[in-house]
Amino acid sequence: MEPTVSRADIRFHLWGIPVRVHPFFWPIVVFLGWGLGDAVAIASWVGAVFVSILVHEMGHAQSARQFGHSPRIVLYGFGGLAIYHPRSTDPAWQRIVVLFCGPGAGFLFAAVLITFDSLAGFPNTPFLRQLYAHFLWINIAWGLLNLLPIFPLDGGQIAFHGFQRLAPHRGARIAAIVSVVTAGVMALLAYSLQQPYLAIFFVYFAVINFQNFG
Repeated sequence: MEPTVSRADIRFHLWGIPVRVHPFFWPIVVFLGWGLGDAVAIASWVGAVFVSILVHEMGHAQSARQFGHSPRIVLYGFGGLAIYHPRSTDPAWQRIVVLFCGPGAGFLFAAVLITFDSLAGFPNTPFLRQLYAHFLWINIAWGLLNLLPIFPLDGGQIAFHGFQRLAPHRGARIAAIVSVVTAGVMALLAYSLQQPYLAIFFVYFAVINFQNFG
């Protein structure tokens, strides 16, 4: 759900696509990186999250624009949104392409950074080395997690459209069952790895999928 418009929103255009950054985006990102300790690490984390989420949403938005839509991007407290209005006549494969292009853009961005580092070497300063590490973690690890078949993550939405294509009358329920089971397994795995926040994250998705479709 798109957050309400605020006077403190930051607005700009990037390659012709409107971008709005809600003020709650910043404190949430700082909170997530607070355990990193010093100010340099937290600052590099905030910068990496901002750029990485923007890259992710730009992947969605640019692919949607290629299919004739007029997208806009919103960054808010719990991530980002690339907002556009699919037509009822749009084939499922187009929606799947748009969904995959978000994490795909992140993987491409990480590949470019790795290539640059191997060829020229990333500048060896504490801030930039931490920034580089955060970029790789966010764009690769978060990108892979985002492709899990858990609704409303991109992977869950891809699974939904895929199951709807294969079983029009039962696709939504199958996708919901897969979401609940996958989220439950990931919650147990995160808990066993002593990652309580990640476990809570997956429990939340398991619960909302069970409530909505169970």
